[in-house]
Amino acid sequence: MKNISLKEGLNSTKSSIYKFNPTNNINTIRNSGIQSSNMNNNNNNNKFSLKDSNAKPTDKYSRCMLELINEIRKNPQNYAQKLKKAKDNIKYDKKGNLYYSGKIKVALYKGQEAFDEAIISLEKTKPMQPLLFKKELSIEISKDKKDFKNGEYLRKKINELVKSGTSVRAFWRDIINDVDINVLLMIVDDNPIKRGAKRKDILNPEIKYIGLNSGNIGSHFVCFTVLSDE
Repeated sequence: MKNISLKEGLNSTKSSIYKFNPTNNINTIRNSGIQSSNMNNNNNNNKFSLKDSNAKPTDKYSRCMLELINEIRKNPQNYAQKLKKAKDNIKYDKKGNLYYSGKIKVALYKGQEAFDEAIISLEKTKPMQPLLFKKELSIEISKDKKDFKNGEYLRKKINELVKSGTSVRAFWRDIINDVDINVLLMIVDDNPIKRGAKRKDILNPEIKYIGLNSGNIGSHFVCFTVLSDE
């Protein structure tokens, strides 16, 4: 079975091995002076309603992702228990650690170590407000398939948001069209360069808003995530 990196692109209907690629796993704005802050759990309330906003993403994938992310923010300890069970899906072959889930296989760097770090982090995290969806943070899906091959399209759109005065704290793109696996990988975030950065952004109580949009660029699935504090 051929290993396919994020840079090459994927047809998500095939049984391929997904690999993290640092150039496409963007966590913070580096050229605009805006940085993602460290996780701070000191200003959390005890209970929050998930019905704080009527605004929802237009596509089903993004709506499901928003719901799952907010469930994790509402009850981090519960998701920690799910990760403990998910560790059973980590396998090892001659090419390294792999996370198996049905036809989807994800190449890992630290594997169980990254899962354990995520579990400890979730267990220490207090419940926080759900993220509210903001349409203006949602990145339009390009119709030009060449925009899938690198991160320039997303960077261009983020720069446009920043120049318009929009606060952007973190952003990235994902290419796995299974919501559960995609969110799991965000929380574990087994990134060889900055492991756990996405998790810290998602579980940062200062982050209040999210933009989500998913669809196909050519034959390739993509989902854009943008986080903001205002």
